[in-house]
Amino acid sequence: MKNIGEAVSIVRHLERPSREVEEKAEAEAEYEIHRKMTMFYLEEDPAVKIYSHIEWCKNLKDEVVLIAPDISFQHVRTNIPYRNVLACILGCTGWDDEKRKKWETLCLRIDNLVNIQEIIFGNTRYEVGKPKK
Repeated sequence: MKNIGEAVSIVRHLERPSREVEEKAEAEAEYEIHRKMTMFYLEEDPAVKIYSHIEWCKNLKDEVVLIAPDISFQHVRTNIPYRNVLACILGCTGWDDEKRKKWETLCLRIDNLVNIQEIIFGNTRYEVGKPKK
């Protein structure tokens, strides 16, 4: 049996991007993404710590162009970033009740910080103590 087939090739025509797309790409190139990391640790036990990351954009004139910077917290075992600090201890096993309570305390204290954005911008390490009355 003889195989009779046709060779078919498709050549796509590459179109030049629209002016709108080019302008958007040029505008995005004018911004730089900045990142900063801060370690939060428990006042009673500095070994209980969670890292936070903040990202923001600045233009070439060094002006902040993102109103609300993106803040995330790093899971204590997997290093996966989460927006919710309590998610940083989910799935952690092998802790006794005292250790788990310390981790939960740290997360709750971080979650209750009113000025977390300023804290992260201004510090690389931050001791989270008992709330002041």
